[in-house]
Amino acid sequence: RNEDGVVDAVDTTLGYRNGIIESLDRYAKVHGRLVFAVSRETWETANGGSYQQVVTGAIRPSRDDAAVRFEATEEELREITTDMFGDSQTWFETESLTGDAFMDQVNASLAEGGDASFTAPASYEAVPFGAPGAYDYYQRPVFANMTFTNVRVPKGMNPLFESCTFVGVTYVETNTDCDHENWNYAGALELVDGDYVLKFPYIYAEDAGGTIPDTKVESNSVRFQDCTFLGSVAGDKPEEYAHWRNKIQFTGNTRFYLDPDDDEVAEQDDGATLVALLNGLSAADRQELAKSSILMPGWSVDVGNFANEQAADPEDTPTVRLRGTIVAGILDVRGTADVFGTLLMTFRPVANAGPLFYGGLPDAFNTTIGYFGPADGDGEGSDPDDAGFEGFGEITLRYDPDARLPDGIPWPISCAPDVSTYAEGGG
Repeated sequence: RNEDGVVDAVDTTLGYRNGIIESLDRYAKVHGRLVFAVSRETWETANGGSYQQVVTGAIRPSRDDAAVRFEATEEELREITTDMFGDSQTWFETESLTGDAFMDQVNASLAEGGDASFTAPASYEAVPFGAPGAYDYYQRPVFANMTFTNVRVPKGMNPLFESCTFVGVTYVETNTDCDHENWNYAGALELVDGDYVLKFPYIYAEDAGGTIPDTKVESNSVRFQDCTFLGSVAGDKPEEYAHWRNKIQFTGNTRFYLDPDDDEVAEQDDGATLVALLNGLSAADRQELAKSSILMPGWSVDVGNFANEQAADPEDTPTVRLRGTIVAGILDVRGTADVFGTLLMTFRPVANAGPLFYGGLPDAFNTTIGYFGPADGDGEGSDPDDAGFEGFGEITLRYDPDARLPDGIPWPISCAPDVSTYAEGGG
């Protein structure tokens, strides 16, 4: 389009809104390449057809790469597991211990007055928040309009943070010994005739300490609504993926910033305050925090809302900006977001094990980028075919070749010789 503010025949000639996606749109679903560990025959047998029919949309690789490659080696396409991250959280956990205790920071915010408030648990909230089908309900304490610095969220709190600011590391605690088959379900609730009752009244879970009738008190399901993060979110590494219990949800207008010289920070209504807080972080700390906006191996992480919240002018729609190596057990990103770095998911579903102990389909445990309905394997998500569906938003994933991985992740190192830096010869 020629950006004159009017969609007319000139724009249609340029390929804008002419009713079809074609070469004039310079469109590609993937700018890059697709790499598969299995052989082409194995993949096509499992998926019931040629990959060229199953994988729809244009792929635009760089000049020296093939669009698709099968039978990649383990060094080229490494399998990511939760166990790989045994030491990756060390700096984040250590940094979180430098802040005051959680309730001390809460009381300090309340003592300052202003809009800070605390509300004891009262009404029940569905989890996932805003999903058409909830699998559990929580009573959350609500902390609003508070500022936390290098804070640890105690296990069993299951809080809701509203319009809070988090500086440095926000570390979420949980009981990591959560591999019992009933960990997801012990204490789960359902809504029956207006009452919240136990969904599975006769089951319990176990850990090394004994019997646990309600695993909510040993885990952490946290929702951040309209919160600002001047740093990173990290947490304990659970031994098993338990998405009913160890879950993080970022809803509303979520902001991640780290660079005090970022133009977008200055444009915010509270930009001066944010810049001052960011300048309070040392350059060394910002360098470590830049490795990962979210470092939650083994956790279920939701970014964005099930209902897309789009401003009248798309340019004004708040964008969740994630940087570095984003790590989760399974990650869902919806709405409007920009990821500049790498996504690493650590949970590999196996039939009849972990959260699938009592059955279910492994392909229901997928990373969702955008909006997919039940027919596409996303049992939590809205159905794009519904009349009330509000649109897809916009999500960009951009690889950062200069990003630094969090410590402790075993990854191959490549070295490229620079022939201009060395020469042999006599005088």
